[in-house]
Amino acid sequence: MDVDSAEASEKYVPDWLVANKDRVVDAMSVKMSLFHIGTPIKHYHYRKMSGPELGNALMFNKAQSKSLVVEMYKRWVEAKSNCRRFDREVATLKKQEGMNIKVVFLKINETQSRLAEVEEKWKTERHDMQMTISKAHQDVLVRMTKLVGWYEGETSELYGLIRKGRDFLFLDACLIKDLFTIELLLMKQ
Repeated sequence: MDVDSAEASEKYVPDWLVANKDRVVDAMSVKMSLFHIGTPIKHYHYRKMSGPELGNALMFNKAQSKSLVVEMYKRWVEAKSNCRRFDREVATLKKQEGMNIKVVFLKINETQSRLAEVEEKWKTERHDMQMTISKAHQDVLVRMTKLVGWYEGETSELYGLIRKGRDFLFLDACLIKDLFTIELLLMKQ
């Protein structure tokens, strides 16, 4: 049987009475799925085989199938073993994580107590610094008060001297003017 070249590239749609809702559990659905599982060219190929060739192909298929079942079983056992090993590793990691969390909490508590100590020391030093600044401020105010008093005393004395000097200069100017007037009168005579 040759397949028509126009149909050779088309999709194979099995001609069976098995629906999407059916399960392959009864004789009819098993026959339908087995009879239509291969393509028409595959069925033709098997029909062309002689009895011994078909028997050899069946035994070859059976041997491969059994070795594949054994290989699949080995892989399943290995996967289960890996799952158990991973479960043990996860349990170990959880224990370590629990211990690590305890260590972290201890370190947090230690850090908090050290922080409290540093904060208390800082408060004490800050208070001492404020007292020192307050005392220095009081000393500066006392000195400034004394300085202002001295300055006011000195300036009032200076103002007194300036007034005396101005009065003296005024008298000198008046005298010079009078002398100058007298001299002019004398010259006119």
